[in-house]
Amino acid sequence: MASRIGHRPEGTDGADFRHRERVCTQYSQSPLLKRRIKFVYFLHLMLWVLMFARLLPEVCLRLGFRARLMVEKWPFPQGELWEYVWFFGSIFPTLFGYISLQRSRAGLMRVSLTGTVVFGLGSVVVGCFTNAFELMDYYQNRVAKYYFFDFPVIVLFYIFFSLCVQVHGFSVFFGYKLYCIWSVKARKVR
Repeated sequence: MASRIGHRPEGTDGADFRHRERVCTQYSQSPLLKRRIKFVYFLHLMLWVLMFARLLPEVCLRLGFRARLMVEKWPFPQGELWEYVWFFGSIFPTLFGYISLQRSRAGLMRVSLTGTVVFGLGSVVVGCFTNAFELMDYYQNRVAKYYFFDFPVIVLFYIFFSLCVQVHGFSVFFGYKLYCIWSVKARKVR
């Protein structure tokens, strides 16, 4: 077949590789989506650290540590229920999603998607609605209840909301695509 001299058989000249070199889309998309969702999970972790720093004095006070002076000097209002739900509830879906990436586990990704929608996006939407009147009041009067380095805290909250919606939205988008790819592979294996 690979003769140096003479006639070469049909189809052995290397021109017929295109039909054999195609990679199935689920195998080419999975690593790309895994990289993207890892970056989104990193951004979520950074937002979680910001919320941790914001709630740390109150959590220390509730656990009995002597942080009363730090809480009294803290320029933020007391934590609301949606903040605690987001803080404690949104990190677990991220961990489940990250664990599911190692072996392409569709079940863990489904848990991650559900938790992200309920605890991540749900609590952020509740926070948007509960603080809407304060934002409208600030918009009309240009006077806020709380300031952080001469910047209104309510505006910082809404910046946080917009970042959370984007991060959780991309997390759900990439996670759902990975879930669809992995569940197709699981159905073919059975």
